[in-house]
Amino acid sequence: MTISTQQPQPSLTTRSEFISLLDSAILVRSFRFARQITLTWLAYYPGDLPVRYRYGKLLIEAGQPQQSVQILSELCLADPEYIDSWKLLETALLKAAQDISEADYAFYLADCHSAINALGSKSSPTSSLPAWSDGVLQTRQALAHGDLEIANKIIHQMLVVDPMPPLLAMTHLKFVNSSELPGQALQNLANYYRHQFPLAILPRLLLADSLMDGGAPEKAVALLHQCATLDITGQVSKRLWSAGNPYVEIWPENPEAPLNIPIPAEVAALFGRNRLPQESSISTLPYHAKRDPIPEASLDPGERSAEQQPLPENSLPTVIALGGPKYRVPSSKTEPGDQNYHADQIPETLLSVQAELERLASTLKLKQLAQKDGRFPVYVIFTTRQGLENQYGPLNAGMLDHEMKSLVNAISSRSDWRAILVYADDPDCMSTYGLSPAEPKDPWSLKLALVDLDTSLGGKGEMIGAVLIVGGPEIVPFHNLPNPVDDTDNEVPSDNPYSTRDENYFVPEWPVGRLPGGTQRDVQPLIKAIKDISEHHSHLNRPRNLLQRFWDRIRLRLIFSARKRKSSLGYTAAIWRRASLSVFRPIGAPHTMLVSPPLQADDESSKNNN
Repeated sequence: MTISTQQPQPSLTTRSEFISLLDSAILVRSFRFARQITLTWLAYYPGDLPVRYRYGKLLIEAGQPQQSVQILSELCLADPEYIDSWKLLETALLKAAQDISEADYAFYLADCHSAINALGSKSSPTSSLPAWSDGVLQTRQALAHGDLEIANKIIHQMLVVDPMPPLLAMTHLKFVNSSELPGQALQNLANYYRHQFPLAILPRLLLADSLMDGGAPEKAVALLHQCATLDITGQVSKRLWSAGNPYVEIWPENPEAPLNIPIPAEVAALFGRNRLPQESSISTLPYHAKRDPIPEASLDPGERSAEQQPLPENSLPTVIALGGPKYRVPSSKTEPGDQNYHADQIPETLLSVQAELERLASTLKLKQLAQKDGRFPVYVIFTTRQGLENQYGPLNAGMLDHEMKSLVNAISSRSDWRAILVYADDPDCMSTYGLSPAEPKDPWSLKLALVDLDTSLGGKGEMIGAVLIVGGPEIVPFHNLPNPVDDTDNEVPSDNPYSTRDENYFVPEWPVGRLPGGTQRDVQPLIKAIKDISEHHSHLNRPRNLLQRFWDRIRLRLIFSARKRKSSLGYTAAIWRRASLSVFRPIGAPHTMLVSPPLQADDESSKNNN
């Protein structure tokens, strides 16, 4: 009998199934589940623009419009011609108006009207539109009718706008692509706009096409692969090459991802997974009759239904035109130290103070010091009660609780930090912050608990400053992320998503550490690790006289000098020798690096063997 040692592969969900599941979850207002599956999908396909659009809508309906503004503004930068995303961003800004300063709101309201008008949608602006908005609209209409002479006359009058809106830049690129200019001119312009608007997809597509015609297929294919990653549905390329994408084979045909997340009963009933009769009348209606009028962001924006309903009439147009060097997301009222706070929006009485802060920060070579977030950092000790009790038993879990609370007291006694102990699955603990408990075995549910915790702390002028996860993956599970390296591992266990509020886990917003306790039921190693951290903070907090502080400084200098005298040690595998040498060279002589396996045996050993 042959016994297979291969682990069963997780079931994959196609994109069409995922979209139906997500829409069903939004319809029944199962927002936590919808966020979980959306973040899981975006972890595999961060360039799914229609899903990012739906995520923005989800956040608005879940009562978090300020987070939606960030998501949708990045989406509008990636595809400035995506009209649905601009309209949804209007709604998000309107609902988040109380969290945005009045100066920012008025500043971006004008840019919003300009972008919407330029894309051919009617709005009722409170002030006159800038000339570039009508210019872009007329240029796009001329290009649609093939009248290049009129388009040329209009677009060149608009290029003096500073800062240049991204929609104007994309329109200029399309005009140059349609005209009979030399290929090198298009290549140079596309490369320029690619650096000016690094999130935009259109300049990469045109640059790749120009490089392909110019005899550089390797660079062109590399850029096209980037575009396929940034826009997996190819909606930008389909809009550009309406006759058919000549490089369509590079785009994924049927995206799939494992969504091993339990489906709530109300979602399963609507999605067709629950065969049991339901008392609610919602389960007896056909799906299409119950659907909320969600603007469809399909693979081809031109294929949307004509019956698609517009946004509510009371949604005022408040879109941001972002992307240039001076374009930004509006700062929050709760974050007065936002790094993008304009000088012309600072009260005159504070301008001198701001200038002095910036002068001191420049003197200290810490320019970001004058732009720090003003919220107070909170050290979050993060774990699950059910996981601790299952791993170590209720008695040992109580001992760990005592030590973690001692650690909270030790950190909170410092003047620069406050600490809290959070059991993410404990209803009593989470209700303290006005939150619902998370599922202890679901990493995305735990991540969302941290996101909600940061939002709750923000209402008190605080923020998550650092997260310490207590326990191994049996207590707080890892996130199984797609492996970016081409090897035999399909997934990589990681804590990175616990360090950010959105799906972009490559850019952490706060540091995350973990104290693993091992797979054994012995709790003592974990208790000792927590005690060591507590003693460290207690040592920093104890009062010290002038002589003790002087001696500490001398001791640190001696330790630092001793470390400088030590020779560096480098050890690498033979296959990585060349790459390791480039890393090791700044701290040690290349010939001192140890390589495994050795290229030749020791001379003395060779003599003895002979």
